[in-house]
This record gives sequence, structure tokens and C-alpha cells, in this order.
Amino acid sequence: MHGIARSHEYPVVHERKILFVNGEYWVICDVLTANDSHDYELLFHLAASAQGRVSLNSDAQCFTLDAPHLVMLQPIQPSVTVSVEEGYLSSTYGVKQQAPVIKFTQQGAQYCFYTVLYPYKNERPSITLSSIPVVKDDVSCNPFTAYCLSIAVKTAGQIYTDRIFVANGAGQFKVDDRVINTPVFLERKVNRGNGSSSLMIHHRIHPKLVTQGKGS
Repeated sequence: MHGIARSHEYPVVHERKILFVNGEYWVICDVLTANDSHDYELLFHLAASAQGRVSLNSDAQCFTLDAPHLVMLQPIQPSVTVSVEEGYLSSTYGVKQQAPVIKFTQQGAQYCFYTVLYPYKNERPSITLSSIPVVKDDVSCNPFTAYCLSIAVKTAGQIYTDRIFVANGAGQFKVDDRVINTPVFLERKVNRGNGSSSLMIHHRIHPKLVTQGKGS
């Protein structure tokens, strides 16, 4: 899905692209565009059951947040910070419960947050997230123009690696030796456990524009 919010009251255009990958997890792309620099905050409100049960870790590639039955990941990009804030929700009228809020912040005029949300029922899967360079016209793309995520997942039943490419503009791009000319491209490599692998490719994906809001 692809939604756009514009308003005469605010100088920033917010686009959100939501990819539901193979019925397993979500990748959310929040694209923010303005003429001048702004302080951007991306908030995720968790359930009350996550209160006091959120952990935050990071490595050279990504931020990883663990909450009950959920893994949230975001690639590390320059100047991005993440924190766990105190928040509240009300599932019943008149009853307020504490619930954590995950806050990502960035400053700039144009920026794109890429967030992976992986829910699970019982055993937590092993997940690693990294990025792959994207090239257009022999020049490396910045994350706002185009980005390619590499998501490696190991569950009790299978091991696979997804490459998810997202472009926020038109053109022809290259990821390694593959030429991509669509706004979204998914490639999955499945490890069969005996040293062999199979490759499943989904291409020419065009997120459906479901809403375009304009403020008065």
C-alpha cells in the first residue's frame, strides 16, 4: 500500500509505503519531503503488555528492538537516534494504562525511515538486517532516493534471506549485477538445509496508492 498526506498547513509531505512480505512480516517506508530542514520523529506505540519488557540493541548495521512477540529493526543511518519513551493507551473508556513508545528521530529536509516489523507467536526467530548499495547512472544512491534491505531470517522451519528494494523515484537502478526498473523489488533465497538453495523472485511490484490527503 502507498499513502500520501499533504496539507497547506504543514510544509512536509509524508508518504508511507507498507509491504507485507510473503504473509510473514511488514516493511514500512516513511518518506518525508520538505524544502527546509525539520526535526522528524517516527513513533510506534506498543501494547500495554510490552511495558517494562522492551529491549534495545544495536550493531554496525541496525537497531533491534525486542518486545513480546515482536522484533522491530531499522538500518542504522547517519544521525538517526532511537529511544524507548513512556506512553499511555486506553483500551477501555476512562482507563489509562502505561505502554512504551518507540521513537526514531532524524533531522533534515528529505529523509526515509525503513522499519521492519516481524511478529511471531512462540519462538523468536533469528533475524539480521543489513543494506546493499544501490547504484543509478554509475553513482551510489542515498537512502532517500533508493534503498535495498537484506533481511536474513532463521526460524524452526526454514532459513531464508530476502532482498527488498524500494525506490522513491523513477529510473533504472542496479543492485549488485541485477538491473531494477520498478519501484519495489523482492528477491528471496531459501536455504534447504542440505547446502542447496532455491531462488524465488517477485518483481514489477507497484504499491497501490490507497489515499492521498490534502489539508485545507
